[in-house]
Amino acid sequence: MDGSADRVIPDAVKLVDYQRPRDRNIDLTPLLDVVFQLLIFFMVSAQFTAPKAKIDLPLGSGGAEPDKASTVLVEVTASGEIRVDHERVAEADFKAALTAAMDRLGAKKVRFHGDRGLDYGVFVTLMDSAQELGAEGIEIVKDRLPAPEE
Repeated sequence: MDGSADRVIPDAVKLVDYQRPRDRNIDLTPLLDVVFQLLIFFMVSAQFTAPKAKIDLPLGSGGAEPDKASTVLVEVTASGEIRVDHERVAEADFKAALTAAMDRLGAKKVRFHGDRGLDYGVFVTLMDSAQELGAEGIEIVKDRLPAPEE
């Protein structure tokens, strides 16, 4: 043999395992990007509960804020369009819609949003119907008068 197997590799020439040192820091940038994108998506796609009917409420003074959680909302525009809990109903179907809403919510109070240009006869008819159906309280929502200047 030529003696190549007997060669000893000097220490200076030994092969070193050059592994990249492991990074112990976690980069949170991609995680934050995803979280912010989800936040923006849910904010844009959320449904906001705003009145669906354009109502110009009459002005009044004082009074407590109406309890919105345990009441059925009745909205009536100046043109006579009636909505029960934001669902449009015909005047002939008002009693059935109000009964269904009261049963669904377990509420006995009715909150009335009526336009200031609404015919008084329509108002009386709807309130009489609510009382006939067992409404224990009727809240009439109004805009507050501006505070007097001193």
